[in-house]
Amino acid sequence: MNNTTVNKICVVTGTCSGIGQQIAYKLLRAGHYVIMIDKSHPNETISEMTRMKPKGFEFHLADLSDQKSIQSLAVILTEKHSSIDILVNNAGRHIVKRETSIDGFEMNFALNCLGTASLTLHLLDSLQRAPSGKIVNIASEAHRFPGKFNFDDINTEQEPMLYAYGKSKFGIILFTKALAKKLEGSSVTVNAVCPGLVSTNIFQNFLPRWLASLFGSLSYIGLMSTAKDGAKMPVKLCCDPAYNTVSGNFYGSHALLKYLSVNRKTNTVEDQKRFFNLCRSIIDQDSIDEQPAPLGVARDISS
Repeated sequence: MNNTTVNKICVVTGTCSGIGQQIAYKLLRAGHYVIMIDKSHPNETISEMTRMKPKGFEFHLADLSDQKSIQSLAVILTEKHSSIDILVNNAGRHIVKRETSIDGFEMNFALNCLGTASLTLHLLDSLQRAPSGKIVNIASEAHRFPGKFNFDDINTEQEPMLYAYGKSKFGIILFTKALAKKLEGSSVTVNAVCPGLVSTNIFQNFLPRWLASLFGSLSYIGLMSTAKDGAKMPVKLCCDPAYNTVSGNFYGSHALLKYLSVNRKTNTVEDQKRFFNLCRSIIDQDSIDEQPAPLGVARDISS
């Protein structure tokens, strides 16, 4: 496709429902071209976007907990699009009953952490070719529990599984801050954002159906945000020129969250570097025999 006929090329993961779906809608309405990435077919999202702008989007199936799936996706995207302006890493799950990815990692870590890091690094060359590339990683205030990343237990085999989700979101913030430092002086910015306490399908991953439905109903009486509200700050980071040069920050979307200070442990430079190198070592190892080229830029900025 001809990139000059659209405003910006935007990649959004996890668009079947919830915040990712609303981010996709908002970006499409703003006149951007939206590339949706999901593990399953987002029928509802596609139907609505077809109604709004039938030629303004495309969709690709990919398992973002699977490194080879991410590599294949990245090849397709980079061959089809000469540059990518915006990447929103939204796909994620909150898992409390242990699952293991095809690559052998605990699933919160595999999807939320490695999925975010891998897709970002594989698309980094394309983002750097854009006039002003932006990466927005969906994190969570849940990173405060347990409030650290245990490098000696990345698969949460020694700690309670209740820690796994918060630990994965802590890792996303560490990765965001490390990458921001490596991208200083470039045309690409990267920030993390918590959308707030939002009523989405994520509750179905770890709560009984009746309790998940109860949480979902809280948005109607103002005790929880809607997915539409939760999408506001991520889209602001994508589209507001005021954030064109802002990088390495963590933002909250809910009004109450502004009163919570930034977790100082996420600002530990040594941990930021260590987490970035951990992710890169896993991603690079899986890329050696498959598709090493897309990671070339990531290796160039690793010093």
